[in-house]
Amino acid sequence: VVARLREVESTESGKLYAERDWYGLAYQSRDLRYNPDPADDAFAIEWADVEPGSELADDDQKMANHVTASRPGGATQTVQAASSILAFGVYPESMNLIKTSDLSVLDAATWRVMRYANPSPELREVPIEAHTMPNYLDILAADISSHFTVTDLPPQAPATELRVTVEGYSETLKERSHRIQFRTSETSRDSVCIVSNFRNSPADVNAILGFDAGKLFDYRGPMNAANLWISHKGVFTQSHFDELENFNICLEGRKRFVLAPPGFWEYYPRSLRHGFGDKSQVFDFDDVDWARYPKLASKLVQRRELVLEPGEMLYLPLGWWHQAESLDEMNINMNFWLRDPKIFRRPYVLGVAIYTAVYRKLKGVYNYEPADTTS
Repeated sequence: VVARLREVESTESGKLYAERDWYGLAYQSRDLRYNPDPADDAFAIEWADVEPGSELADDDQKMANHVTASRPGGATQTVQAASSILAFGVYPESMNLIKTSDLSVLDAATWRVMRYANPSPELREVPIEAHTMPNYLDILAADISSHFTVTDLPPQAPATELRVTVEGYSETLKERSHRIQFRTSETSRDSVCIVSNFRNSPADVNAILGFDAGKLFDYRGPMNAANLWISHKGVFTQSHFDELENFNICLEGRKRFVLAPPGFWEYYPRSLRHGFGDKSQVFDFDDVDWARYPKLASKLVQRRELVLEPGEMLYLPLGWWHQAESLDEMNINMNFWLRDPKIFRRPYVLGVAIYTAVYRKLKGVYNYEPADTTS
Protein backbone atom coordinates (compact mmCIF):
# COMPACT_ATOMS: atom_id res chain seq x y z
CA VAL A 1 0.00 0.00 0.00
CA VAL A 2 2.76 2.46 0.93
CA ALA A 3 4.58 1.71 -2.33
CA ARG A 4 1.46 2.62 -4.32
CA LEU A 5 0.97 5.77 -2.25
CA ARG A 6 4.56 6.72 -3.07
CA GLU A 7 3.73 6.37 -6.76
CA VAL A 8 0.81 8.76 -6.34
CA GLU A 9 3.07 11.16 -4.42
CA SER A 10 5.53 11.22 -7.31
CA THR A 11 2.79 11.48 -9.92
CA GLU A 12 1.13 14.47 -8.30
CA SER A 13 4.29 16.23 -7.01
CA GLY A 14 2.67 15.97 -3.60
CA LYS A 15 3.90 14.95 -0.15
CA LEU A 16 3.30 11.75 1.82
CA TYR A 17 4.39 11.82 5.45
CA ALA A 18 3.71 10.46 8.94
CA GLU A 19 1.53 12.71 11.08
CA ARG A 20 3.19 14.08 14.21
CA ASP A 21 0.20 14.06 16.55
CA TRP A 22 -1.52 10.78 15.62
CA TYR A 23 -0.74 7.35 14.18
CA GLY A 24 -1.37 7.66 10.47
CA LEU A 25 -0.15 8.85 7.08
CA ALA A 26 -1.09 12.18 5.52
CA TYR A 27 -1.01 13.14 1.85
CA GLN A 28 -1.02 16.69 0.54
CA SER A 29 -1.44 17.59 -3.12
CA ARG A 30 0.70 19.94 -5.18
CA ASP A 31 -2.01 22.62 -5.25
CA LEU A 32 -2.36 22.60 -1.47
CA ARG A 33 1.40 22.78 -0.92
CA TYR A 34 2.34 25.40 -3.50
CA ASN A 35 -0.81 27.50 -3.96
CA PRO A 36 -1.84 28.22 -0.38
CA ASP A 37 -4.09 31.01 0.76
CA PRO A 38 -2.04 33.92 2.20
CA ALA A 39 -4.14 33.70 5.36
CA ASP A 40 -2.94 30.14 5.99
CA ASP A 41 0.55 31.02 7.27
CA ALA A 42 1.40 29.21 10.49
CA PHE A 43 3.47 32.16 11.71
CA ALA A 44 5.84 34.94 10.65
CA ILE A 45 9.34 35.58 11.93
CA GLU A 46 11.90 38.33 11.40
CA TRP A 47 15.28 37.44 9.92
CA ALA A 48 16.98 38.85 13.02
CA ASP A 49 15.17 36.22 15.14
CA VAL A 50 16.39 33.29 13.04
CA GLU A 51 19.28 31.38 14.60
CA PRO A 52 22.74 31.35 12.93
CA GLY A 53 23.12 28.75 10.19
CA SER A 54 20.42 29.90 7.80
CA GLU A 55 21.40 31.28 4.40
CA LEU A 56 19.96 31.91 0.97
CA ALA A 57 21.10 29.28 -1.53
CA ASP A 58 20.15 27.98 -4.98
CA ASP A 59 18.21 24.72 -4.83
CA ASP A 60 20.40 23.02 -7.44
CA GLN A 61 19.89 19.55 -5.93
CA LYS A 62 16.40 19.42 -7.45
CA MET A 63 17.27 21.17 -10.74
CA ALA A 64 15.50 19.69 -13.77
CA ASN A 65 15.35 21.42 -17.15
CA HIS A 66 14.80 18.46 -19.51
CA VAL A 67 12.02 16.13 -18.32
CA THR A 68 10.79 13.02 -20.11
CA ALA A 69 7.47 11.73 -18.75
CA SER A 70 5.22 8.81 -19.60
CA ARG A 71 2.23 6.84 -18.31
CA PRO A 72 1.18 3.21 -18.75
CA GLY A 73 -0.22 2.82 -22.26
CA GLY A 74 0.29 6.48 -23.14
CA ALA A 75 2.64 8.61 -25.21
CA THR A 76 5.98 9.86 -23.93
CA GLN A 77 6.11 13.62 -23.34
CA THR A 78 9.28 15.74 -23.30
CA VAL A 79 9.43 19.23 -21.78
CA GLN A 80 12.52 21.40 -21.61
CA ALA A 81 13.48 24.92 -20.55
CA ALA A 82 15.80 26.34 -23.17
CA SER A 83 16.97 29.34 -21.14
CA SER A 84 17.95 27.09 -18.22
CA ILE A 85 19.83 24.72 -20.51
CA LEU A 86 21.69 27.68 -21.97
CA ALA A 87 22.74 28.92 -18.57
CA PHE A 88 23.43 25.68 -16.68
CA GLY A 89 23.60 22.80 -19.15
CA VAL A 90 21.20 19.84 -19.34
CA TYR A 91 19.73 18.48 -16.11
CA PRO A 92 17.62 15.49 -17.26
CA GLU A 93 14.90 13.71 -15.32
CA SER A 94 12.56 10.82 -16.17
CA MET A 95 9.06 10.46 -14.69
CA ASN A 96 6.77 7.40 -14.82
CA LEU A 97 3.36 8.68 -13.81
CA ILE A 98 -0.01 7.18 -12.97
CA LYS A 99 -2.24 9.41 -15.07
CA THR A 100 -5.41 8.91 -17.12
CA SER A 101 -4.46 11.16 -20.06
CA ASP A 102 -1.38 12.31 -21.95
CA LEU A 103 -2.31 15.95 -21.25
CA SER A 104 -2.11 15.25 -17.51
CA VAL A 105 1.36 13.80 -18.02
CA LEU A 106 2.37 16.90 -19.95
CA ASP A 107 1.00 19.12 -17.19
CA ALA A 108 2.98 17.27 -14.50
CA ALA A 109 6.21 17.37 -16.52
CA THR A 110 5.78 21.06 -17.32
CA TRP A 111 5.19 21.93 -13.66
CA ARG A 112 8.39 20.09 -12.75
CA VAL A 113 10.43 21.99 -15.34
CA MET A 114 8.92 25.37 -14.60
CA ARG A 115 9.51 25.05 -10.85
CA TYR A 116 13.00 23.57 -10.95
CA ALA A 117 14.59 24.66 -14.26
CA ASN A 118 16.03 27.84 -12.76
CA PRO A 119 15.48 27.75 -9.00
CA SER A 120 15.68 31.11 -7.29
CA PRO A 121 17.75 31.52 -4.14
CA GLU A 122 15.72 30.18 -1.25
CA LEU A 123 15.94 29.47 2.43
CA ARG A 124 16.85 25.80 2.70
CA GLU A 125 17.21 25.75 6.51
CA VAL A 126 15.46 27.98 9.05
CA PRO A 127 16.65 27.27 12.63
CA ILE A 128 14.52 28.88 15.34
CA GLU A 129 14.94 28.97 19.12
CA ALA A 130 11.20 28.65 19.58
CA HIS A 131 11.20 28.72 23.40
CA THR A 132 12.09 32.42 23.47
CA MET A 133 9.57 33.52 20.83
CA PRO A 134 6.25 35.14 21.80
CA ASN A 135 4.48 33.04 19.13
CA TYR A 136 5.97 29.82 20.50
CA LEU A 137 2.75 27.81 20.22
CA ASP A 138 2.23 28.86 16.59
CA ILE A 139 5.77 27.76 15.72
CA LEU A 140 5.26 24.50 17.57
CA ALA A 141 2.07 23.81 15.59
CA ALA A 142 3.85 24.08 12.23
CA ASP A 143 4.13 20.71 10.51
CA ILE A 144 5.23 19.33 7.15
CA SER A 145 3.63 21.37 4.33
CA SER A 146 2.84 24.28 6.65
CA HIS A 147 3.81 27.72 5.41
CA PHE A 148 5.46 30.63 7.17
CA THR A 149 7.05 33.94 6.17
CA VAL A 150 10.51 35.24 7.02
CA THR A 151 10.49 39.06 7.00
CA ASP A 152 13.07 41.87 6.99
CA LEU A 153 15.61 39.89 4.98
CA PRO A 154 19.12 41.32 4.42
CA PRO A 155 19.82 43.60 1.41
CA GLN A 156 21.42 40.80 -0.66
CA ALA A 157 18.16 38.80 -0.62
CA PRO A 158 15.99 38.83 -3.79
CA ALA A 159 13.06 40.29 -1.79
CA THR A 160 12.38 41.83 1.60
CA GLU A 161 10.49 38.71 2.68
CA LEU A 162 10.15 35.07 1.60
CA ARG A 163 7.34 32.63 2.14
CA VAL A 164 8.49 29.05 2.61
CA THR A 165 6.97 25.56 2.77
CA VAL A 166 8.09 23.17 5.51
CA GLU A 167 9.58 20.02 3.96
CA GLY A 168 10.77 18.52 7.24
CA TYR A 169 12.22 19.46 10.64
CA SER A 170 14.21 18.28 13.61
CA GLU A 171 13.78 19.32 17.25
CA THR A 172 16.31 19.62 20.07
CA LEU A 173 14.91 19.93 23.60
CA LYS A 174 17.01 21.13 26.52
CA GLU A 175 16.33 22.99 29.74
CA ARG A 176 14.84 26.36 28.76
CA SER A 177 15.51 25.60 25.11
CA HIS A 178 13.45 24.21 22.24
CA ARG A 179 15.36 24.53 18.97
CA ILE A 180 13.48 23.62 15.78
CA GLN A 181 15.45 23.23 12.56
CA PHE A 182 12.98 23.66 9.70
CA ARG A 183 13.99 22.33 6.27
CA THR A 184 12.12 24.47 3.78
CA SER A 185 11.57 25.26 0.10
CA GLU A 186 10.12 28.27 -1.65
CA THR A 187 6.35 28.56 -1.70
CA SER A 188 5.38 29.55 -5.23
CA ARG A 189 2.56 29.42 -7.71
CA ASP A 190 2.15 26.89 -10.48
CA SER A 191 3.58 27.65 -13.91
CA VAL A 192 2.38 27.76 -17.45
CA CYS A 193 2.50 24.91 -19.96
CA ILE A 194 3.49 25.59 -23.58
CA VAL A 195 2.30 22.77 -25.81
CA SER A 196 4.38 23.46 -28.92
CA ASN A 197 5.15 25.75 -31.85
CA PHE A 198 2.45 24.84 -34.40
CA ARG A 199 3.72 27.13 -37.14
CA ASN A 200 4.35 24.21 -39.49
CA SER A 201 0.90 22.70 -38.81
CA PRO A 202 -1.65 25.30 -39.97
CA ALA A 203 -4.43 22.70 -40.06
CA ASP A 204 -3.94 22.05 -36.31
CA VAL A 205 -3.92 25.77 -35.61
CA ASN A 206 -7.18 26.27 -37.53
CA ALA A 207 -8.79 23.29 -35.79
CA ILE A 208 -8.00 24.78 -32.37
CA LEU A 209 -9.10 28.31 -33.25
CA GLY A 210 -12.13 27.41 -35.33
CA PHE A 211 -11.18 29.73 -38.19
CA ASP A 212 -8.48 30.13 -40.84
CA ALA A 213 -5.60 31.86 -39.06
CA GLY A 214 -3.76 32.16 -42.37
CA LYS A 215 -6.13 34.98 -43.30
CA LEU A 216 -4.77 37.01 -40.36
CA PHE A 217 -1.15 35.84 -40.22
CA ASP A 218 1.12 34.91 -43.12
CA TYR A 219 2.59 31.45 -42.46
CA ARG A 220 5.02 31.86 -45.35
CA GLY A 221 6.23 35.33 -44.37
CA PRO A 222 6.92 37.01 -41.04
CA MET A 223 5.41 34.39 -38.72
CA ASN A 224 7.98 33.08 -36.25
CA ALA A 225 5.78 30.91 -34.01
CA ALA A 226 2.22 29.86 -33.20
CA ASN A 227 2.01 28.53 -29.64
CA LEU A 228 -0.69 27.01 -27.47
CA TRP A 229 -0.49 27.93 -23.78
CA ILE A 230 -2.30 26.14 -20.93
CA SER A 231 -2.25 27.39 -17.35
CA HIS A 232 -4.03 27.10 -14.02
CA LYS A 233 -5.36 29.78 -11.69
CA GLY A 234 -2.61 31.85 -10.11
CA VAL A 235 0.01 31.18 -12.78
CA PHE A 236 2.17 34.27 -13.17
CA THR A 237 4.47 35.20 -16.07
CA GLN A 238 7.09 37.69 -14.94
CA SER A 239 7.72 41.11 -16.48
CA HIS A 240 9.51 40.91 -19.84
CA PHE A 241 9.42 42.13 -23.43
CA ASP A 242 9.29 40.22 -26.73
CA GLU A 243 11.53 40.90 -29.73
CA LEU A 244 8.57 39.92 -31.95
CA GLU A 245 5.09 41.28 -32.57
CA ASN A 246 2.77 39.32 -30.27
CA PHE A 247 -0.90 38.57 -30.95
CA ASN A 248 -2.50 36.70 -28.03
CA ILE A 249 -5.93 35.07 -28.46
CA CYS A 250 -7.89 33.89 -25.42
CA LEU A 251 -9.73 30.60 -26.01
CA GLU A 252 -10.80 29.70 -22.46
CA GLY A 253 -10.48 31.34 -19.05
CA ARG A 254 -9.19 34.85 -18.40
CA LYS A 255 -5.77 36.47 -18.05
CA ARG A 256 -4.86 39.79 -16.48
CA PHE A 257 -2.14 41.70 -18.33
CA VAL A 258 -0.08 44.65 -17.15
CA LEU A 259 1.62 46.58 -19.97
CA ALA A 260 4.29 49.28 -19.88
CA PRO A 261 5.87 51.29 -22.74
CA PRO A 262 9.24 50.50 -24.36
CA GLY A 263 12.45 51.21 -22.48
CA PHE A 264 15.51 49.36 -21.30
CA TRP A 265 17.71 50.55 -18.44
CA GLU A 266 14.69 52.02 -16.65
CA TYR A 267 13.43 48.44 -16.25
CA TYR A 268 16.64 47.12 -14.67
CA PRO A 269 17.18 44.18 -17.07
CA ARG A 270 18.60 40.92 -15.75
CA SER A 271 21.84 39.32 -16.92
CA LEU A 272 22.56 40.23 -20.56
CA ARG A 273 25.52 37.86 -20.60
CA HIS A 274 23.33 34.82 -19.92
CA GLY A 275 20.59 35.80 -22.37
CA PHE A 276 18.11 37.28 -19.87
CA GLY A 277 18.19 40.88 -21.13
CA ASP A 278 14.49 40.72 -21.99
CA LYS A 279 13.48 40.22 -18.34
CA SER A 280 13.39 42.75 -15.53
CA GLN A 281 14.91 42.36 -12.09
CA VAL A 282 11.52 43.60 -10.90
CA PHE A 283 9.62 40.32 -11.11
CA ASP A 284 6.16 41.84 -10.57
CA PHE A 285 5.22 45.41 -11.58
CA ASP A 286 2.52 45.31 -8.88
CA ASP A 287 5.13 44.78 -6.15
CA VAL A 288 8.07 47.15 -6.69
CA ASP A 289 10.78 47.99 -4.16
CA TRP A 290 11.04 51.67 -5.10
CA ALA A 291 14.16 52.19 -2.98
CA ARG A 292 16.03 49.63 -5.14
CA TYR A 293 14.41 50.45 -8.51
CA PRO A 294 13.58 54.19 -8.52
CA LYS A 295 13.97 54.73 -12.29
CA LEU A 296 11.07 52.36 -12.98
CA ALA A 297 8.58 54.95 -11.72
CA SER A 298 8.92 57.03 -14.92
CA LYS A 299 7.68 54.07 -16.97
CA LEU A 300 5.07 52.54 -14.72
CA VAL A 301 3.21 55.83 -14.46
CA GLN A 302 2.20 55.00 -18.07
CA ARG A 303 1.19 51.41 -17.34
CA ARG A 304 -2.01 49.87 -18.67
CA GLU A 305 -4.04 46.96 -17.30
CA LEU A 306 -6.65 44.72 -18.91
CA VAL A 307 -8.33 41.33 -18.52
CA LEU A 308 -8.33 39.26 -21.72
CA GLU A 309 -11.49 37.14 -22.03
CA PRO A 310 -12.53 34.31 -24.40
CA GLY A 311 -12.89 35.48 -28.00
CA GLU A 312 -10.67 38.52 -27.48
CA MET A 313 -7.21 39.15 -28.95
CA LEU A 314 -4.47 41.33 -27.46
CA TYR A 315 -1.81 42.97 -29.62
CA LEU A 316 1.54 43.45 -27.84
CA PRO A 317 4.02 45.44 -29.98
CA LEU A 318 7.63 44.29 -29.84
CA GLY A 319 9.62 45.97 -27.10
CA TRP A 320 6.58 46.61 -24.87
CA TRP A 321 7.05 45.26 -21.36
CA HIS A 322 4.27 43.08 -19.98
CA GLN A 323 3.35 40.46 -17.41
CA ALA A 324 0.38 38.12 -17.17
CA GLU A 325 -1.60 36.31 -14.48
CA SER A 326 -4.10 33.48 -15.07
CA LEU A 327 -7.41 34.09 -13.31
CA ASP A 328 -9.48 30.93 -13.86
CA GLU A 329 -9.04 27.25 -13.04
CA MET A 330 -8.23 26.46 -16.70
CA ASN A 331 -6.83 29.04 -19.10
CA ILE A 332 -6.02 28.33 -22.75
CA ASN A 333 -4.46 30.90 -25.08
CA MET A 334 -2.86 30.80 -28.51
CA ASN A 335 -0.34 33.41 -29.51
CA PHE A 336 1.35 34.29 -32.78
CA TRP A 337 4.82 35.85 -32.89
CA LEU A 338 5.67 37.79 -36.05
CA ARG A 339 8.92 39.37 -37.18
CA ASP A 340 8.69 43.09 -38.01
CA PRO A 341 11.23 45.63 -39.37
CA LYS A 342 10.33 48.09 -36.61
CA ILE A 343 12.86 46.21 -34.49
CA PHE A 344 15.55 48.28 -36.22
CA ARG A 345 14.04 51.38 -34.60
CA ARG A 346 14.56 49.90 -31.12
CA PRO A 347 18.29 49.11 -30.85
CA TYR A 348 18.09 47.56 -27.39
CA VAL A 349 15.47 45.04 -28.59
CA LEU A 350 17.54 44.23 -31.66
CA GLY A 351 20.71 43.89 -29.59
CA VAL A 352 19.11 41.54 -27.08
CA ALA A 353 17.54 39.48 -29.88
CA ILE A 354 20.82 39.11 -31.81
CA TYR A 355 22.88 38.30 -28.74
CA THR A 356 20.35 35.74 -27.51
CA ALA A 357 20.10 34.10 -30.96
CA VAL A 358 23.89 33.82 -31.26
CA TYR A 359 24.25 32.60 -27.69
CA ARG A 360 21.65 29.88 -28.24
CA LYS A 361 23.24 28.87 -31.53
CA LEU A 362 26.63 28.45 -29.89
CA LYS A 363 25.05 26.42 -27.11
CA GLY A 364 23.17 24.27 -29.60
CA VAL A 365 19.75 25.20 -28.26
CA TYR A 366 16.91 26.98 -30.07
CA ASN A 367 13.82 27.92 -28.17
CA TYR A 368 10.30 27.46 -29.63
CA GLU A 369 11.54 25.42 -32.55
CA PRO A 370 8.57 24.44 -34.79
CA ALA A 371 7.21 20.95 -34.15
CA ASP A 372 8.05 18.25 -36.68
CA THR A 373 4.86 17.73 -38.70
CA THR A 374 5.95 14.22 -39.71
CA SER A 375 6.02 12.89 -36.14
